[in-house]
Amino acid sequence: IPETSLKLVDWENVHLKLLEYKQEQRFHNLVFDTETLKQIMEPAQELYKLTVMHESEVEPTSLAEVARLEELVLTLLRKYIAKFYANVRKQWSENRVRLGQLDENDANFTNWSVYVPRAKASELEPRILNLIESGEIYGAGLTELPTAYNDRHLYQPLLTAGEAKISPPALEESEQRFVEDLGRYVRQHSEEHLAKKEIFLLRNQSRGRGIGFYQNHGFYPDFILWITEGPKQRIVFIEPHGMVHEAINEHNDKVNLFKRLRALSHNRFRGEHVQLDAFIISRTRFVILRDKWQMDKTAFAEQHILFPDPSGQNTDYLAPVFNDDTPQEL
Repeated sequence: IPETSLKLVDWENVHLKLLEYKQEQRFHNLVFDTETLKQIMEPAQELYKLTVMHESEVEPTSLAEVARLEELVLTLLRKYIAKFYANVRKQWSENRVRLGQLDENDANFTNWSVYVPRAKASELEPRILNLIESGEIYGAGLTELPTAYNDRHLYQPLLTAGEAKISPPALEESEQRFVEDLGRYVRQHSEEHLAKKEIFLLRNQSRGRGIGFYQNHGFYPDFILWITEGPKQRIVFIEPHGMVHEAINEHNDKVNLFKRLRALSHNRFRGEHVQLDAFIISRTRFVILRDKWQMDKTAFAEQHILFPDPSGQNTDYLAPVFNDDTPQEL
């Protein structure tokens, strides 16, 4: 946008609207004034690039065109502010990442609350209490309180959707499938490449309790997986997630979390023999994403996006999760 056009902008109005945007986005510790905003928009800074714009949109000749120019300036500055804030927050959080020992006081160990429908209370309540008192609640194959059973999970039970209302929320179908597939994969390969490894899984709670990453206004992967072998440890964050609306590119924080964690491992935790990693288990079927992105399963796996077997029989799609060939240069 030419400097002559920028002089037509009502910068006080732009400043006020961006203060409103700051409040909406809860960027409470961000400070800027009109002079800063003007500097960001200066052509010499080359902080943005416009494509397919009509000349009248950047060189207005009427009050209506000036108003449209002002909206364009607001749009650009909102994008700039969001990206700037995300970058600073990312740097802040990465500088404060620490390794600690997991113990029973961690907020991810939480009690279940089960709410039985009043109409079925007389039938369900005694049966559920019996499951708890008998200890059967810690096993597999329950009907009154359906569970996803995996003996590598750090607590039992992991409740799934049933007739009762549950808090924290019950596991979704894709989460249950991952938990059960992982259990089968570990059993199937326990005497092969997993023979010398120990596997531990933990459901990650959401905001306020779990481990989160601060891009995208807070991303809390559903599970944390530990793979240990002697002094070496891999900590893998796993998210069963629908991908139909997700862009697979360098701007998607969820998709690129594994790159960020691998770089963090290389820079910060090599001496402690700890590798951090992340994977997405796609709820969206492969054929849909294949046609959308023109990628095969190998290309998706390189982006750490894996697809469960539609038949539910084969768990080998999880093999890349246990591949510890973290590159030394990133």
